Amino acid sequence: MRGLLTVLVTLAIGPAVSAGENGKSESVTPVLAPDAKVTAILAGLGEGASADLPPIKTTGDINEVARKYRMETRGPCGRNYCIKMMWMPERKRAIFCGANHGVPHRLNDVWEYDLASNTWVCLYGPDLSKGTRMTGWSDTSVVNGVLRTKRGGPAIIGHAWWQLDYDPERKAMLFLSSWTMFPKEVKAKMFPQNKHRPPLWAFYPEKKKWEPIMPKGKTPRTGIAVYFQYIPTLKRSAYVDAGWRAGGMWLYNSADNSWEKKHGGEKFKAKNNPGTPGGDGVMVYAPDRNILIGCTRNGKGSPGGRTVHYDVAKAEWQPAASGAETPKGHDSFTPCGYDTVAKAMFLYDQQAKVFWGYDPGDKKWSKITPKGPPPPPGRGKVIGYYDEARNVFVLNQASKVWVYRHKRGG
Repeated sequence: MRGLLTVLVTLAIGPAVSAGENGKSESVTPVLAPDAKVTAILAGLGEGASADLPPIKTTGDINEVARKYRMETRGPCGRNYCIKMMWMPERKRAIFCGANHGVPHRLNDVWEYDLASNTWVCLYGPDLSKGTRMTGWSDTSVVNGVLRTKRGGPAIIGHAWWQLDYDPERKAMLFLSSWTMFPKEVKAKMFPQNKHRPPLWAFYPEKKKWEPIMPKGKTPRTGIAVYFQYIPTLKRSAYVDAGWRAGGMWLYNSADNSWEKKHGGEKFKAKNNPGTPGGDGVMVYAPDRNILIGCTRNGKGSPGGRTVHYDVAKAEWQPAASGAETPKGHDSFTPCGYDTVAKAMFLYDQQAKVFWGYDPGDKKWSKITPKGPPPPPGRGKVIGYYDEARNVFVLNQASKVWVYRHKRGG
């Protein structure tokens, strides 16, 4: 791909640190020692090269529910409709959370992955009320209009169809649940009919704590198969729904706890606008261009996928790429990330077993054959992210971790 080759990287390997008050450096807890084998692999990884890491390690709040699903040996694993790992710049780790259709579970646990030590850290073990069929309501209660567990976590956690985000201003993971899943008597008590707006939740990694967020003013109608992505230049999280329910595009401002509607109406719907992303897709932010890149499927009868850009400065959605040589972005099968050194988006289509790279300047996708092992095969769910501190795209499949470096930077 033109524009996706050359430059050298400095590997940031070692205990992660964050900027505290007055700019002082603070250790991120838990402090984890770098794995010597991982350090050697990352140090020797060339351009266009891939590598398999040793089996992952786990630590943290791995309780009896987590052990029931063998998380002490495999970590959280990918969950259907939840494959998004989010980079936390101040912690230099990636955070992951998400429920699914209840197979094998519907849990509210939160994990972070530390590449330097190759360790999954369970920040919040799944609450005991969680089961395969959402039983065990004795552990829950309504507190200030929100159904919570006794430990304070969300009692109902629906699909994370890309409604996961990380807000570095708040230093919190944001989660917006789509599914109601309340027993009739609880739902009737908490919310008037047709006015149920599931609260936005925040999870604070350092405090290891869930908290509900009840924004002031108007809020977007939550949908499914939508997008949630932080935009640093705006210090806002973009909620985009141009597909199923087509609620529009909203921006969440954590500083004043409010939503602002940017786009909506019939012209915004993907079926009417080739420049907006349809449902079930994936999205990244490209800091060098100040754009969002959305990848979704093409309409019925059209081959391949469709890629769109959102110009943040102009507040405009624009079509970018479409057709058979464009991947079908899907929120359950195509983990992706934006490489800030290569200035490119990378996406793994787990179903087709194709690894893609995208140059936003050329608006062109290319299939990539890494020099080294291929991305994780098999049916186990694959999740991933781009690790800015070590300049590698990372894919995780249970205890397996695969890394790819496109460019070296200097």
